[in-house]
Amino acid sequence: PAVIARSRTRVRRVRKKSARGDASPSMDFISPDSIETARIDHQTLLGSMPDPEDCILDQNISKVNHICEWTDHRVALTKASINFSGVGEANMRDTIPLLEITSVNKRDFVPGMGSSERISAAPWSQVSVWNNIESEPLVKFAFEVQTKEDGFNSGRSYYFGTDTELDRDLWVNATIKAVAEANRRYELEQNSRITLLRILCRRFYNSDFLQSFVAFLIFGNFVANVAQSELQPQPDSSEDDAFNNVDIFFTAIFAMELCVNLVANWFWPFFTDGWSCFDLLVVSVSLVSTGVNDVPGLSVLRLMRAFR
Repeated sequence: PAVIARSRTRVRRVRKKSARGDASPSMDFISPDSIETARIDHQTLLGSMPDPEDCILDQNISKVNHICEWTDHRVALTKASINFSGVGEANMRDTIPLLEITSVNKRDFVPGMGSSERISAAPWSQVSVWNNIESEPLVKFAFEVQTKEDGFNSGRSYYFGTDTELDRDLWVNATIKAVAEANRRYELEQNSRITLLRILCRRFYNSDFLQSFVAFLIFGNFVANVAQSELQPQPDSSEDDAFNNVDIFFTAIFAMELCVNLVANWFWPFFTDGWSCFDLLVVSVSLVSTGVNDVPGLSVLRLMRAFR
């Protein structure tokens, strides 16, 4: 259906060009119901194979075809898909989007080895095609690529084979890594700017640097509060003004840290954490105290923060 849809799109473009006089007269007979007459096949529609420089892996390996035989193909793994064609061919025969790959598994049972009753162990409902492969003298180190049922490849399983176990491990590991990277990029693209901001804030908030810096500030605030309680400076004195300025400094820093925590862990992760709720209480009371003098219990709350 996807191939037919793309074919019809091209047909409509050709008709528009023909109406403007831009298309060749020989293309006037194309109709959506007779795609064959347009001489547009699926390989042309899929496009050319990717440049080797753009590929993670690009090798000639074997693949099980529709009649359950091993055939040689050029297989190219890119950051977005697995593409394959016949050896020496320029156009793709098929493509597998990495975002639609559900599993990549090694297959120990290959033609000429093991039992013909083996069924694929991957988490899918389709019976493995290995049951239909007749034993052949050619032994391959095989791996299976399973796709989504509602995707471009309609849940089809693809079976590839290499001549050595080392090559198979290389392909399996590279494909699994490429699929993970493709899904990570897709999630980043789909997330809103707010979600991306939360991700960045969470990484920054949970970093060793910030946690160590906050711990240092909490200890410094604790020492300042103890010193203020011990010295008992006279109101409006230079010592009292110095302690008030230190208090405003710590309050501003802790307020900024609280904002980062709120953005990073909103909503339930923040309000289900006892220390986060305690920080919210202490900072809120501290902010109120900057405009209201003699807030009861404030010094005790500040000292309790040291237990964090």
